[in-house]
Amino acid sequence: MTLATIVLWFSAGSYALFGVLFLALPERMAGSVELVAKSGTGTTEIRAMYGGLELGIAAFLGWCALTPELFGIGLVASMLLL
Repeated sequence: MTLATIVLWFSAGSYALFGVLFLALPERMAGSVELVAKSGTGTTEIRAMYGGLELGIAAFLGWCALTPELFGIGLVASMLLL
């Protein structure tokens, strides 16, 4: 396993973890970064933006980790996303 693969899998795992947490516990996770959902619509927005987007990023980085031709793109994306 190369260093690029390790970095990509670590990044993908981190994004996946936070994505799942924001989907499952949106109010609690939002409170940790001082966001407040004042309605059901706000809670849905938190789930979509912070949960769904992070899961999408995790899927992309996982795909890059599985495809050697995409290592560079995945590493640059991971760097820019951080």
